[in-house]
Parts: sequence; C-alpha cells; structure tokens
Amino acid sequence: MTTLPTTPTNIPAPMPRSAPSAASAAGGASIDPVKLINRHKWLLLASGVVGGMVGTGLNYLLEEVYPVWKPIALFWCTPPIEDIVRSGGGNASETEMARFMQTQLKVMTSDNVLQRVVEDPNLQQSAKDWCAKFMRVNPATGEKVFNQVRALRWLKDDLSTRLLPGTTLIELAYSGHFKQDSTAIVGLVREKYMQVLASQGQQQQDDRTRSMQESLKRIDDEVKGLQTARRRSIEEGTAESVDQRVSANEQLLLNTNEELLKVEQDLTRALQRRDAIAQDVDRPEGFVGNAQLQETADRDPLVLDIKGRISRAEDELKAMLNKGMSREHREYKAMEARIAGAKQNLDEERTRLLHQLASAEKDQYEKEIAIFEAQKSALTQKKETVSRRQIELTQLQSIVKDTSAQIDNALKTRASTNDDLQKIITLSQLANSNRVVVYQPERVPAELTFPQLKFMIPLGILAGIGLVGGLTFLREIIDQRVKSPSDITLMPRVKLLGWIPDASEDPEGKGAAETAFRDRPRGIVAESYRQLRSSVSKRIDQMGHKTILVMSGMPGSGATSVASNLALAMAAADKKVLVIDCNFRRPSMHRVFGVQESPGVADVLGAAKPLDSAIQKSSTPNVDVLSVGSKELRVVERLAANAKGDLLARAKALYDVVIIDVAPAVVAGDGFALAHRVDASILVVRAMADKRGMVARIKNELGEARSEFMGVVVNGVRASIGGYMRGNIRAAAEYSKA
Repeated sequence: MTTLPTTPTNIPAPMPRSAPSAASAAGGASIDPVKLINRHKWLLLASGVVGGMVGTGLNYLLEEVYPVWKPIALFWCTPPIEDIVRSGGGNASETEMARFMQTQLKVMTSDNVLQRVVEDPNLQQSAKDWCAKFMRVNPATGEKVFNQVRALRWLKDDLSTRLLPGTTLIELAYSGHFKQDSTAIVGLVREKYMQVLASQGQQQQDDRTRSMQESLKRIDDEVKGLQTARRRSIEEGTAESVDQRVSANEQLLLNTNEELLKVEQDLTRALQRRDAIAQDVDRPEGFVGNAQLQETADRDPLVLDIKGRISRAEDELKAMLNKGMSREHREYKAMEARIAGAKQNLDEERTRLLHQLASAEKDQYEKEIAIFEAQKSALTQKKETVSRRQIELTQLQSIVKDTSAQIDNALKTRASTNDDLQKIITLSQLANSNRVVVYQPERVPAELTFPQLKFMIPLGILAGIGLVGGLTFLREIIDQRVKSPSDITLMPRVKLLGWIPDASEDPEGKGAAETAFRDRPRGIVAESYRQLRSSVSKRIDQMGHKTILVMSGMPGSGATSVASNLALAMAAADKKVLVIDCNFRRPSMHRVFGVQESPGVADVLGAAKPLDSAIQKSSTPNVDVLSVGSKELRVVERLAANAKGDLLARAKALYDVVIIDVAPAVVAGDGFALAHRVDASILVVRAMADKRGMVARIKNELGEARSEFMGVVVNGVRASIGGYMRGNIRAAAEYSKA
C-alpha cells in the first residue's frame, strides 16, 4: 500500500508562534476569509442576486417617490486679457487661474447672488412647485407669503459647484425633485451670477478709467509746468535758442582765444626784439646793428655825402699814382690822411645813425609792446567774460535739456496711459471681459440623476452580499466551535497532531469508525491515521515515551475511535500495542476488539486478577486489550492510586506502545489524574462540536501534568466546511484509488 508523506500535506502549516493576543489567549482563533467565502459562496451568490433584484425594484420605486434631477450649466474661465489681438490668451500662471476659479465658485453660491435669486419675482413663476413648500400664510392678512429666508437656506444646501478636473470649466448644478423647476433655478442663478460679475467688472472698469483719467490730467499739468519752467530758463527777448547762443558764445570764446594767442605771440616777438636791440647796443665791443639798420644808415644823405667825398678822394689818390706820384709824396700822404679822416667821420656818423635808428626802433617796439599788452589785457578780460557766459549758458542748456527730457517722458507716459485707457474701453466691450463666459447654458435633463439602474443594481448586489457576508462573519466570530484543523493551528502554544475525516465521507464505504483502519485500509480515514501514527511515532521515539493517554473534551468527540485506530496503525507498523480501557463510565474497547468485558483494569487494580491473566488477545496481530473489568470492582479513585502506576510500569515492560482510553474531561476528572501517571497525552476534539475555549482550558490543565502534552487531534472533519478541507479530502480519496 502506498503511504502519504510523514508530515501530511493536508494539515495546514502552523503559524509562527508569537505573543498571544487577548482574544487568542481566551481560546479564540483567527478567521480565514478565503475559506469562509468558499464555504458560503452559494449563499453569497444568492444574496447578490436577491440584492440585485431588490436594487432594481427600489430603483423603479424611487423614480416615482423620490426622483432627483440635476440640470447643469458650464462656465469657461479665461486668463486675463493682455492684448486686444490675443483676447483670452493671457499668460496667467496655474496658481493665479486656480485662485481665480476658486473665487468664482464662492461667488456663485454667495449670499449676494442667491439673495437676488430668491428676491426675483420670476422664481415663483418659473419654479412654482419648488416655491410651494416655502409659502406661508400671513396671520395678519391671510395671504400666502414666500419665505425667502427658508428658500435661501434650501437653495444653499441643494446648489453645488465644482471645477471640472483638467479644464478651466466650472459646473453649476442644482439637485431637485422637479425637472422644470430645477432647470429654472439653475438659469436664475446663472443670470444673477453673470449680473453680479458684470456689475463688478463695470465697477472695476469705472475705477480704472477714473484713475487713468486723473493720471492723464496730472501728467498734462506736469507738462505745462515744465514747459513754463523751460521758457523762463531762456532769456527774455532773445529769439535765438539756448543751443544757438551756446554755439555762438563758444565760437566767440574760440576766436577770443585765437586773438589772445596771436597778441601774446606778437608781444613775445616785440619783447624779444626790444631786448635783442638793447643787448646789441650795450655790447662792449661796440654797436654794429643788424643788416637792416646798417642799410638804413647807409642810405642817410650825410653818410652818402661822406662816402662820395671818400670815393672822389680815392679817385684822386689813384690819379696821383697814375701820374707817377710816389706814395711817400706829401700830397699823396695828405690825400691819404684826408681819406682816413673821412672814413673815421663815416664810421662815427654811421655809428651815430645806428644808435639813433636802434633807439627809434626800440621806442617803436616799446610802443608795440604797450599796445600788445593792452590788447592782451583786454582779450584776457574778454575771455574771462565769455568763459563765464559759456558756463552760464551751459548750465542753462543743461537745465533746458533736463526739462525737455522730463517733458518728453511725461508726454510718453501720457501717450502710454491714454493707450491703456483706450484698451480698457475696448476690452470692456468684449464678451469675455470679465474672464467668465457661459460655455453651456442649462438644459432640461433627459434622464434622472438618481436613481439609476446602472448604480442601483450594483448597489443592491453589494448591499445584499455585504449584509449576508457581515452576518456570516459575525456568526463566525460568535461561533467558538472548532470547525477545522486550521482553528487549532491558530491557537497559541497548541500543536496539531493530525486530523481525521468524517467516516461517513470515506469513499471506501461506511462502517464502524472504531476499526476503520482495519476494515477500510485504502480509505481516507485509514490514511489519516497513518499520518497521525507518523507524527506520534516520531515524538515518542525521540522522547522514549510508551504510555499514551487519549482523552476527549466532550462525549462523542471520538477519543475511543482515535485510540483504537491509532493502536491498529501502530500494530501495522510492527509495534506491540496494548490498549487499556480506563473509561469506567462507558467502556467500549471490549466491544471494539471483540473481547470480554472482564477481567480487566478494575480486576487488576482491585488485586482480583494479575495483569498477565487480565490481558486479552484481539483478532488483530500485535494488538492486546486490557478491558475495563468487573463492574463491582470499578472504583474510579483507584485510577489515581499507586497501583495504577505499577500496572502501567509492568505494561511498558511488556509492550512497545500502551494506549489508554479514558472518560471525557467535562464529565470526569479521570483523564487529568491519569495524566500524571502516563508519559504523554493526546486531546481529541470533534469538528463543529467542541468549543475553542474548552480546548484551551483542557490543554492548559494537561500541560501542567507530569506527562507531555503532545497535541490535538481534530476528529470528524467534513468536506462541507469548505475551504481547503474539501479539496484535501477529495485529493486524498482520488490518490488512494490510483
């Protein structure tokens, strides 16, 4: 026979151990949502179908008793208009646009707008049904009066605005029960909002226009003042401009400088010449004069006369020589003397004339020097006067230029301001001058906003599934029964040894659950006991245990079936097994293995029979049975006596494994007494019957005993609990048939 792995794959792996929570400490366990949904999937499906039907019916009912219509109007917000040509195409930042649009949302639903709506007489004409609920009878006059305060409050509650994501559109909507009335209300709100917006825009335009006109007047006054100041800066009665006078005065200064330079040069030459003459006259070697003076002196009549006489004397002297007169002749000598005297007279006369001419020339230069110095002084004074005038004219020119520049700037500013004023006037005539235009006016809605089948049916389905799922989840939380092996694995410090399917679901057929391992060896129950045997054998081999107490919490949990089948599984693994029936209340091991009820445990403990003679052979090899014994000797107290310890010690010497069946823990304390005498203990609980709190309490008590608490076996697990069990049980059955 093929056996499954030692660690069964169909047993959920234990969760990592951690500090127990308050719920788990009390024996609670977590809920597996997948398993819970799988278990109740048909119920949830049915609740979804019913919820969808209820949603459909509710939709048609609400269409009659509570319809909601939602007409909308759309407004388009534009950036600031910065240029007439690019109207609507400004460069506003995202932050500025977002702030502007948020402001418009507040303005649309402001008291200023809505108060105008409720005060408009057209509201009571176009939305009669809506206004009817706000009509009150005036006790004084008996007339019906429209309650504007209450209507305004309702209008605020039902009117909504929002920004359409990713656009610059604003949606204005009203949710009401009357289609025509709701549309009329949206239209009135739109109309009043645009009126308020236009009024605000006109007021802003008037303020800007007034401000610019005042600026233009101020600029005109400033220009006039500057022009007056410029005229005053120019000398009275002068036709020439300042620039011309500056240029003329500058030329005059230039000419004066040139004249002064020429006079200074002439003066310098005259001084040099005068000084040269004076220096020449005063030379120690004698005054010879210059060539011009010498020439002037030579032309003097007296000098010419002397030169003539000298020339005639020299001619006579030559004639004397020609006549043969010797040079030593008295007449010749006298002539030479006369010539020498004439030459001396000539030199003296020439010197006198040169001195006379030099003195005259010096006097002339003195006169010229005086004239030049007078001219220089006059020109210098003129230069200073012209220079001062030039400075004054330059300063005046600077003042005039600055004033002219100020006038030009003022005129440019005036032109720019005037252009802006004209632009404002032009832009105010555009449709989007207030940056908000009606993109789509309100229309009578063609379909209801609420209810709608596409929402009501899914809502009904979700409500049905949610209600049933919530009740199921609540029931699961309240229900403390152990439903599956996973409930044990989730309990703190509790080990799951194995789980046994319900015998009625074994594909091998029905039969006695106590001998399922022997009678249906290929069934899933037998295979589960093999897996349980592997877990138990591994632990007792490691620890050297031989005596094992199998105890249940409640009657009917199947402790006897687990004990008998575990014994049969151990025997099939070539172990010599002794089964001891210590259930003095309802013994059944003698019936399971087909042996006598007595002698047995009671006889051995009462010393009526020795152990060897009380043990009975069963029909299964390697399995012996020590039944309960005689009724008159069944004293429960003897199970905790020393004699019981001696009995177990002798049994351990004779057998490989000793399995002890005992009464359930909730009806008797026999099991807890025996837990101090055996090596190990196993707790058996029945799925969908025993409570987790009871399991935790019994586990704690068994954990305090001398023996080792090996773990819990979940018995009677049915595939109907859903989740993983159904698939595991089915897979094990199919695998066993292969």
